[in-house]
Amino acid sequence: MIHAQAGLAIEAVYAGQLEDHYSELARHHLRGNDAAKAAHYAQLAAEQALGHGAYTEAANLIDTALKVLDRLPETDDRLRSELAFALSRVQ
Repeated sequence: MIHAQAGLAIEAVYAGQLEDHYSELARHHLRGNDAAKAAHYAQLAAEQALGHGAYTEAANLIDTALKVLDRLPETDDRLRSELAFALSRVQ
């Protein structure tokens, strides 16, 4: 519960600069059991990590996001997200 509230607070307080908090948001939403938001922010954090050459961090974020996606119903959005993560692992 506290992690869900922390994630929502970060989104509200830093609405104009969320990119500075993608990893934190992924972690809080993951622990707050919001799989969709956790996967979304993990994907954004992984892309940032790749851009900074932090390949191990990016791989860890991608693995986490893929595990989180398993909690979501099998929809087109989920499948697209899984494909995006799979492709980012190969690049």
